[in-house]
Amino acid sequence: QVRVLYKPVNMKLCRHDPQQRSDILRSLGLDEAAIVLGYAGRLHERKGIFPLFDAATAAMAVEPRLHCVWVGDGPDARTLRERVAAHPTAARHHFPGWTHDVHPYYSAFSMLAFPSIAAETFGRVSIEAQAAGVPVLASDIGGIPETLDPGVTGLLLPPGDVAAWREAILKLCD
Repeated sequence: QVRVLYKPVNMKLCRHDPQQRSDILRSLGLDEAAIVLGYAGRLHERKGIFPLFDAATAAMAVEPRLHCVWVGDGPDARTLRERVAAHPTAARHHFPGWTHDVHPYYSAFSMLAFPSIAAETFGRVSIEAQAAGVPVLASDIGGIPETLDPGVTGLLLPPGDVAAWREAILKLCD
């Protein structure tokens, strides 16, 4: 007599809002043609932020409209910002910081990255992004695969595989 109780998602908060998209893009200094790879969560190496950075910067070499928006904070935020600052694509990485409400950012994202390299039990940001109509690139590890329909609402990728993530990012840029 086991029942799985999934975490609820407030669908009203996840609705795509073109005005929020415009407002957020403007606040980041981006135009409407920008392709936004979004990350929302703890900035911690176990979350796969460093392989994601490598994959995103490699994709930026091919797609000039691609930008990364890193929403969150954490113990490795400083290291990530230092790596970004030292890279030629630094101006295409944006750090709005921690926010208590990530929902408006889903409207600005063209895609969401959920790149964990350590097993996760659940991916709330994955569910919320999909509810907002945002495709998700997610690591095929732990409970993450249960949060999306591969090939329909997103793609499952090998954790930490920079080349695979680069190709997936470019696929969703098209």
